Amino acid sequence: MAYQFRPDALADLVGSAPWSNYVGRPVRIVVEPEPIDKGRLKEIKAGSVRNSSSPAACYFELYIGVQSFEGGFIKSHLFSAFTIRKFLANSYSTTSAMVWTETKHFPARDEASVPAATQAIRDAFANNVKKFLEKKLGSKNPS
Repeated sequence: MAYQFRPDALADLVGSAPWSNYVGRPVRIVVEPEPIDKGRLKEIKAGSVRNSSSPAACYFELYIGVQSFEGGFIKSHLFSAFTIRKFLANSYSTTSAMVWTETKHFPARDEASVPAATQAIRDAFANNVKKFLEKKLGSKNPS
């Protein structure tokens, strides 16, 4: 499972989320795949200084926290912790949450079930990103 949660492996899953649905306009995703320790993340969350040099007026930082798995092959869940920092014109806010998705076919029972298990955990993570964005940003483009 650790291989699936390397920063470079998560970049496409984070980028594939329907960000424009939550921020109300097209976006450009920049992934900074450097791990941040808990102490530094606490400092970042407590401050209102951007963690990049982006000059954009509308700017978001998404931090991926602990990913944990509970259960077995029959019924299990992937729990994902996220923090988002929003910089909108002259305002700043930060919020965090834990979201989860049921995973099927994970963990793998044998070598033949590894591809299904890999896809299941990737799908669960992508779904958790979407759940978090919906919960914390809300849809800006009603269906």
